[in-house]
Amino acid sequence: NMGAIHFNQGHYAEAMASFEQHLQIAESLDNKLGMSSAIGNMGAIYFDQGRYAEAMSRHERYLQIVESLGDKSGMSMAISNMGRVDLELGRPAEALEKFREARERSHEIEDRNTETDQLIRIAKTLLGMAGSASENERNAFLREARENAEECVRMSAEIGNPDTLFSGRVLLARIDAAEGNTVLATEKLEGMLAEATDEEQIAELHYWLWKIEGGEDAPHHAEA
Repeated sequence: NMGAIHFNQGHYAEAMASFEQHLQIAESLDNKLGMSSAIGNMGAIYFDQGRYAEAMSRHERYLQIVESLGDKSGMSMAISNMGRVDLELGRPAEALEKFREARERSHEIEDRNTETDQLIRIAKTLLGMAGSASENERNAFLREARENAEECVRMSAEIGNPDTLFSGRVLLARIDAAEGNTVLATEKLEGMLAEATDEEQIAELHYWLWKIEGGEDAPHHAEA
């Protein structure tokens, strides 16, 4: 539809107008599926614009509708999107709980592709939280981050999802580096670089190699 086309082109005002019209029509027909689609897209626009309170409001309303429909896939997506808002608002603990819940919802319906996405989000959030934690908490966060990244890699290999397999392997190298094993982390990333053919993946690998080697003296474990 035109709303999606405008959204993909970054024409947010036109996209929002289209989705609002879509919502009005769906509400007049009491079409909950149509309502959820429009509201979810509106939440995505607000998120991209950095209007996080409005994004959260739309995601919460979307969740209410998909719950009434018994749509567990939609529930997982809504809860995960709410977690992404929490992260942007500096609430990683709340985000982590939402990503865990979204993962459980995906697991219940055996949506393993979405489950691997949530495993990535969980591991990244824990890795970020480790950066400002006490030593005991930090070790616990890194341990759990590793468990989730390893599960993501295992599951991604089983279902043939190259994107989350790549992300999981990069995360494992970043966790190694956060634990002080920079040599091992570098070896892993260089090994992936030797195999990589996708330009975006090559750029990402170069970036993390640079960070691990002390680029800008920034803590690599505190980034998404």
